[in-house]
Amino acid sequence: MRLEARTALYCHEYLHKTFAPNQFDLTYRIEVDPVVDEFKNLGIAHEEKVKEYLQSLNLRIKDIDIQQSDHDWQKESAEALLSDDYDLIFGANISDITESYLIPKLINAKHDETRVSRPDVLIRLGKNSQGNPAWAPVDIKSHAAFGENKSNNIYLSSLEEISPNLNSSQVGRHSEEDAYQLAHYTCHLRTLGIASDEMWVGIIGRDITQCAWAQLDAITFGVGKKLDTALNKYLKDFKIASEVTAASVLQNRDASQPVNALPMMMTGNYGCPTCEFRDVCRDEMEAFDDGSGHVTLLATVTPTKVQDKFPHISSIRELLNETNLDKFGLESQIRARVWNSKVPQMLNPSEPLDLPAFDIEIDIDLENSQAILMDTFNETVDGKDLVYLYGYGVWDKAISNNWKSATFDSFSNYSDTDEGECEVLLAMWNYLITQISLAEKQEKSIGIFHYSPHEKTWWRRFAKRHIGKPGVPTIEEVEKFCEKYLVDLYAYTQKISFPTISYSIKSLAPVANFKWSVEDPGGGMSLIKYKTAINPESEKATREEVIDWLYRYNLDDVRATFAVREYIRSLFPSN
Repeated sequence: MRLEARTALYCHEYLHKTFAPNQFDLTYRIEVDPVVDEFKNLGIAHEEKVKEYLQSLNLRIKDIDIQQSDHDWQKESAEALLSDDYDLIFGANISDITESYLIPKLINAKHDETRVSRPDVLIRLGKNSQGNPAWAPVDIKSHAAFGENKSNNIYLSSLEEISPNLNSSQVGRHSEEDAYQLAHYTCHLRTLGIASDEMWVGIIGRDITQCAWAQLDAITFGVGKKLDTALNKYLKDFKIASEVTAASVLQNRDASQPVNALPMMMTGNYGCPTCEFRDVCRDEMEAFDDGSGHVTLLATVTPTKVQDKFPHISSIRELLNETNLDKFGLESQIRARVWNSKVPQMLNPSEPLDLPAFDIEIDIDLENSQAILMDTFNETVDGKDLVYLYGYGVWDKAISNNWKSATFDSFSNYSDTDEGECEVLLAMWNYLITQISLAEKQEKSIGIFHYSPHEKTWWRRFAKRHIGKPGVPTIEEVEKFCEKYLVDLYAYTQKISFPTISYSIKSLAPVANFKWSVEDPGGGMSLIKYKTAINPESEKATREEVIDWLYRYNLDDVRATFAVREYIRSLFPSN
């Protein structure tokens, strides 16, 4: 069986369900996910932009038609790989047919029956030591081509030059996900005898004018005893994934065949938030060990942490009965008790919560166009990321002792422009500064609550992105404002164990008996609504409807922070 480039990155239970679907009730499989689709669409759009740029350069390019039959696609790929006429190939498809064409014409070439490879780009780097053409895989990504890492080096080359530039070394490293995909392609090319001797691999990222190159066997991850090359890590993980896949295929035919896979709460680009089986697996995790639940259901207890701290424990019941645990283990045990009792507890009872209170409390929450993509994929992507809506609630305790009496409203602009964003942020800035001034004139204390560092990041971005525009504060003014008035409620929730799988406001608010008034609240739906709102082809009535939905959704996000904060105060009044 031939497996694709992301196989070593996939959760084993994803492979299990994919290759043994007969063994599961997939009623709740998610067939359409707007967040994943949008991320893919942005990636495709970025690839087209890079492709267009490369085609404008003085390069010999082979652009293979990927819409043709699989046989013709592979045959054309083989012909291009053997040709001396191209510096670069788009859309190569390397599988069994490609190999059957290549092997008779190459030196020491062999079949690779475990892989299929479709790299975005293949770059010709002359010939290798075997005398075969040397090809290096390059992937196009809408995120940054590399990140900071003092132990690794990358080599930047302009796309005009395209080949690795040994004189442009700088500190940095490809992401593990990108390195694994490049390792997959390289292993395939090596078996066929057409990889470069130095195992060059590259990423063309958000900056479409250059390629970040590295030598695959020199890319390292981990520290100390866990330090290893990207190539070795990929080979180990691909082997395990291949075994899970093969066992799943057998189990699909015969239910008695075992598969070494178990649903766990996985994070990252290929984790639960992006997985079509996440709801199916969630039911299995909750039913694990006769309903005790799998230990990774507990917030912060990730598979990696389990492997590091208590690899012999799988269920919440087992964790509750464990002794000789370190600090993380003891906190996890508290989480296990809370999971069962449904009663929140302080993770460290001796540490005061110190949740501040003010005469006037304002809660704020902004909506930016790529928020859900950042939350899901933990990275910025190519394209605009603009604040288009900013909600607030103002609670003056001298008027009422019930937060529900607060004044709620928002500022918005759906022009999808920098000017529109500036209008929204400037309106909110002026409003907050005015509220602060009024409170202090009345000698009332005032605090502005938000959830997560997201708000502070955007206020700083506001000052930098719109610097020099009338009324826009300086970065120094923003820093003073954040330090004196902003309170991150998220930081205080981290001191408490809740019976939830995460600390997102969407997880905590229901515990505080708060419900959103709109249907299907969440980042995925807000993304769909926003795209409809900015689409010039949307009908007026439809546009008004989605804008109203976003208005109500955002204000409920604001109300949710009020609800969670007051719930926490009711639980720990002495703090």
